[in-house]
Amino acid sequence: MLKNVQIYHMKILDFYAFRANTKKESLLGKLNKQALIDLLMNLTNKDLFIKQELLLHLDHIAALSLAIDTLETLFTSGDVAEKNAEDSFRWVLAIAEEAVSSTFMARDKMKLFNLIFRHATSALYSQWTDWRICLLFATAPLCSDLAIRNKLEAYIRKRQKILWSSKHYIDERYQLQELQHLLFESFDCKSTAFLYMTQNLDNSRFRRTIIESAIENKQYGEALKLCFEGEAKDRGHVGLMRQWRFLRYAIYEASGDACAQRILALELFREGNLQYYEKSRELIEQTSR
Repeated sequence: MLKNVQIYHMKILDFYAFRANTKKESLLGKLNKQALIDLLMNLTNKDLFIKQELLLHLDHIAALSLAIDTLETLFTSGDVAEKNAEDSFRWVLAIAEEAVSSTFMARDKMKLFNLIFRHATSALYSQWTDWRICLLFATAPLCSDLAIRNKLEAYIRKRQKILWSSKHYIDERYQLQELQHLLFESFDCKSTAFLYMTQNLDNSRFRRTIIESAIENKQYGEALKLCFEGEAKDRGHVGLMRQWRFLRYAIYEASGDACAQRILALELFREGNLQYYEKSRELIEQTSR
C-alpha cells in the first residue's frame, strides 16, 4: 500500500505523463491497476482535490472499472471498512454525474450504466442490500436516457414483486420505492411523483411528506386522517408512533384545536416526552381561565 501524500502525488504525476502519451491506447491495459486502487483507497478526505484531479484525467469507463474493482475487493473479502466503501460509492456517483454533465454518447452512458447495474445486482450484495441500493441510486443521473431508465424501472418492478410478500426485506422495498420516486421527480412532472407517494403510503417517509404537504395547504382533516392511519399501521413501532403523534399535535396547533391539543400534549408528556410539559401546563391554564 502507498504510505503518504508525497507518494500519491508522484503516482499521479506519473499517471498524467502516461495519459499524455497514450491517448489512443487502453488505460486498463497499460496502467498498474492495483497501484491505482491502492492510491484511491489510501486517499483521505484531505486529499479530495487529488481524487477529483484523478477522476478528471481518467476516462469514465476506466475510472468506473477501478471503482467497481475496489468495491469487489472490499465485499469479497468480507472485511468492509465503511469509510472506504462510502468513498468508493461516492466515486461511482461522481462518475455517473460527470457523464451526464459532459457530452457523452448514449452508447457510452449505457456502458457506464451496465457496469454499475451488473455489479449492483450481482450475488455479492445479497447480504449487503443497503450498499446495493446505493449503487442503484448512483445510476439515476444516467436515466435521462430512456433506454437506461426503462432497464432500471423494469428491475425495480421485478424486485418489488419478489419483495412484496416478504417480511425480511421491507427496508429494501421502501428504498426501491424511493428510487422510483426519484426517477419520477427528476424526469417527469412533480404531480406524477406526488401521486406515486400517495399510492405507496405504506412507506412512512412518503406518508410523512404527504402529511406535511397537507398541513402546509391547510388540509387539516386529510392530514389527521393520514396520522391516525399511520398510528394504526405502526403499533409496536415506538419511533413511528411518536412521529405520527407529534405530527398530530402540530395539526391541532395549526388548526387552533386547543382542546385536542391539550389532551394530546398531556398524553405525550406522560409517555416521557418532557418537551410537552410546559405546553400541556400552558394549555391547562388557558382553558381554566
